[in-house]
Amino acid sequence: INCEHIIITSIGFDVEVDLPYKFLYKVNSYFEKNLQLNVNKVMKACCYYLNDSFVLPLCLYYVPDVIAIACVIVMSRKYGIGIREDEVIELSEFNVSKNDVNVCVDVIERMYMWKKGEEGNDNNKTKEEGFMKRKRVMVDGEEEEKKEKEKEGN
Repeated sequence: INCEHIIITSIGFDVEVDLPYKFLYKVNSYFEKNLQLNVNKVMKACCYYLNDSFVLPLCLYYVPDVIAIACVIVMSRKYGIGIREDEVIELSEFNVSKNDVNVCVDVIERMYMWKKGEEGNDNNKTKEEGFMKRKRVMVDGEEEEKKEKEKEGN
């Protein structure tokens, strides 16, 4: 707590954080025009990735739009949704570099690989269950979610 107090004092208690959620509202209209899927489920999946990204220091290095775009791209890759990444980047009001977006995508994807233990960790199950346990959001349907609930019940 002492370190937090020193940091807040040094910046003069002037903390203004721009959250990346605003950009998702712009992307929502893009999804409605270009996707033939349930947009609410797609947006919900994007929000889950965005929420998980807050455990990373990305907000210290990148504008909120870069983080939001990266989460949209990670979500589209995970669920096989064909979006044009360049078109999503163009929706930003900031001058967003594709390189910055790719770095964020890589960091977020590595976070999920670490959670699953895909980077050589022997303690896979503990990591997956204990670290940021999140209900899986299925864009195409909820059958997997039902199967998961059944497994937890047994």
